[in-house]
Amino acid sequence: MRSRTRALLATAGVAAAAGVVATGVISGQAASAHTGHTLIAHEKFTKTFMQDVGEKGVSMGDRLVFTSEVRDLKGGQLGIGVGDCVRLSGTSDSDGQYNCLQTYHLAGGDFMTSGIFDYAQKINKWAIMGGTGRYRAATGEADFTTLTTDTFADTFRFR
Repeated sequence: MRSRTRALLATAGVAAAAGVVATGVISGQAASAHTGHTLIAHEKFTKTFMQDVGEKGVSMGDRLVFTSEVRDLKGGQLGIGVGDCVRLSGTSDSDGQYNCLQTYHLAGGDFMTSGIFDYAQKINKWAIMGGTGRYRAATGEADFTTLTTDTFADTFRFR
């Protein structure tokens, strides 16, 4: 069960390192914070680490740290993601909610996302909260669609 939790949370997603693919939908370039672009990517967890905090077993406060690959829709590597999530609720490794913070490291800069990962949802929506380089002052919304236990379709809408 722990491996399913690690796989589901290690994205995003939700923010992740070493293997997320992204493609700029508008103009075919990586999105920037100032252009209103949408960036579509595939993300796959590459490493996960679960820390049991507090009560033994699954409980509030447990942490999940992960890395992911970010790739464009043709499979080209765009960068990596790294994330840290804290369990808020749930009674097993396959349910509940996590509060997550994820940083994406792509060509031209980094950007951060944050939000609640909810196992009950196929699509989780997080905020884009700023960045560096071409993503400086980035805002917007990220959608993470679960494809498999360790793979996500990411859509980043920069405003």
